[in-house]
Amino acid sequence: MKKYFLFFLFTLLVLSLAVSCAENDPDSTKPLDTTEGAVSEITTSNTPVVDPDALIVLPDEYYLNPDKVYSGSKIVIPAKYNKGLAFDVEPVISGRTVYFLLPSATDLRQVAYALLDSGGNHRIGRCADFSDDQSAHGKKVMIFGETYDIEVIRSDSPTLYLEIDETYGTLDDVRADANKNTKAYGDFVLECRADIAEKYGWKTRYASVENDPDSYCTAYIKGRGNWTWYGSDKRGYSIKLENKTNFLELGKSKKWALIGNVPDNTMLRNKLAYYLGDAIGLDYSPSGEIVDFFVNGEYQGAFLLSEKIDVEDERVDIADLEGAIEDLDPSENHGKQRIGRLPDIGLTFKYYSNVPNPEDITGGYIIEMEMPDRYAKEPCGFYTSHGNYYVIKSPEYVSYEQAAYIGTLVQNMEDALYAKDGINPRTGKHYTEYIDLDSLVKKYWVEEISKNHDGAKTSQYFYKPADSEAKTVFAGPVWDYDIAFGISSETVNPEGWFMRKEKAFFKACWQHSDFEARAKEIFSSEVLPAISTFANTIADKEAEKIYQSVMMNNIVWRQFTDDYYNYVEWLKDYILARTRWFYQELYK
Repeated sequence: MKKYFLFFLFTLLVLSLAVSCAENDPDSTKPLDTTEGAVSEITTSNTPVVDPDALIVLPDEYYLNPDKVYSGSKIVIPAKYNKGLAFDVEPVISGRTVYFLLPSATDLRQVAYALLDSGGNHRIGRCADFSDDQSAHGKKVMIFGETYDIEVIRSDSPTLYLEIDETYGTLDDVRADANKNTKAYGDFVLECRADIAEKYGWKTRYASVENDPDSYCTAYIKGRGNWTWYGSDKRGYSIKLENKTNFLELGKSKKWALIGNVPDNTMLRNKLAYYLGDAIGLDYSPSGEIVDFFVNGEYQGAFLLSEKIDVEDERVDIADLEGAIEDLDPSENHGKQRIGRLPDIGLTFKYYSNVPNPEDITGGYIIEMEMPDRYAKEPCGFYTSHGNYYVIKSPEYVSYEQAAYIGTLVQNMEDALYAKDGINPRTGKHYTEYIDLDSLVKKYWVEEISKNHDGAKTSQYFYKPADSEAKTVFAGPVWDYDIAFGISSETVNPEGWFMRKEKAFFKACWQHSDFEARAKEIFSSEVLPAISTFANTIADKEAEKIYQSVMMNNIVWRQFTDDYYNYVEWLKDYILARTRWFYQELYK
């Protein structure tokens, strides 16, 4: 009897100690995480087993008075207290609503946010469940004494974060530079929600060192683009990483483009052109994915993270003449810009005086047909007797011999192409001895199907491998189609020839029977199936894939006013109607 009495006293003592500890432990007032298996009560070691689905336990103040509206001067959504955030995020205020525009990996079951005073000091922390409409309804916040509704949109697209070290320049400095030379330096990281990553074959995180959660891609960002840089508040950017990174399995590279798709209300036009080029076999057609871009916590919008047109193993895979030049002169002392002329053929070109010549200067080159005013700002290039201007994009700096070589090749090609019989009157060679016919036809169809406003005027690329690979120029890759597929007033009608009638370069192509015959063959065998697949399958899948991201982007940039899917349907109808018109014209 005595031992039972002692056991009873011992039990009371243990219970009283437990109650006393609970009363003195400030964390005991926090609501318990009731997620199944959040923390195992019985373990085989001293370390609790934490469920990856468990919520973060927040400081007490985040849970107090959940229905009370608190006031502040600024809101921040701290990464420290939100699962799935790599950096702190700032909401966007529009009208009487505060929008929490959240990266795809954010856990909506518990969104923690902090109210700050005008000096940026912490006032109060709050949290709310935004995982369904019922739990999110009626949430409000007070800023500068005014009450705002809270609306949460979580993207399904990958998130690209840039944390800029502002001691070396800011994003505002980059945006203020009309010449697009100013750089800002910082760390990039790209993250994606696990279920989305699994669906599309991506990783959940991309940084400079794989499997290192504390590693980032050190990089710089600078401006890119032409009319969007000068005519839009939503700018495009070029980024260069310290190490090659395989973002979203698009191929390893240091160089990437962030394209704003400013005039495109579907944000699909560039991807449609990329797809079409690839589907019909136009080599080195780029690829890209829509990402949500944040800089130092501030949402910048939805951008197409795209491959750049550059000489690399996983981009335009031709001989690296620029690399060979740099091997001969690591100092990169290019000398002075000079003008060269070959009056016998009507060629004028720009080059630099100190650029050395490797043993083989026949390739590789990437050149871009460009408008005269833009050509004037570039270091190297040439213009032909037919009034076409070409910027030499790679190598960026060339010698007299290199500029004369690639310029002469293109001048001879144009002389043959513009001749009625397709024969260069000076050399006696056919135009197909200077340019690959299939690539020319396929590039034409991408421009014509899209009614590309910039076609045969700007952003028209060609490349030339070394002679050991090929002795002709090739048309492509495709690039820059945000002002295409009926987006402008001059191209809104899906019927009618555009490149064939309006652009001298492609008009010259159509005077040759071999070009016309091959154009008809490629249209029926490759273009028709590709357009059908996009319109009937791919367009809707892509629209669904980026829908949440587009909605977030529209809060800030207002790129459309109607239902998003109406614009997608319009685009599908446009390319189908345009394709039907071509079929009738070609085979009537």
